[in-house]
Amino acid sequence: MSERKPDRITRTLSGASFALTIDTSRQRKRFLMLFALCVLLMGAGGFFLMPSSAAPALQLHEALAAQKAENAKLQVELSELKMSLGHERATRESLEREVASQAEALKQANKNLSFYRSHAATGAQGGQ
Repeated sequence: MSERKPDRITRTLSGASFALTIDTSRQRKRFLMLFALCVLLMGAGGFFLMPSSAAPALQLHEALAAQKAENAKLQVELSELKMSLGHERATRESLEREVASQAEALKQANKNLSFYRSHAATGAQGGQ
């Protein structure tokens, strides 16, 4: 039997087959690079598209946080005003008691003055 020389097609197929096994690592690297690029593009797209789609929720969250801060501020102001009102009521009650006491003292002084005037008038009439 005579050994046959490989023809051109056989060489090309075996060369291509050999080349495919060598290029497998390059193809894997290309695939991984392409995959990483796709992931990066999807992440960037999500980053830029997310705020526009989540904007109402974000605005609502910010508005809620602002309302909570305003509520806390108003609660502090309310407690200060309640304390101030309590001090004003106590001061008013104290002043009302003092006015009542002074009115009673004035009433007694007027009574004493009437008594002295009536005795002074009777004494002056009796001495004439």
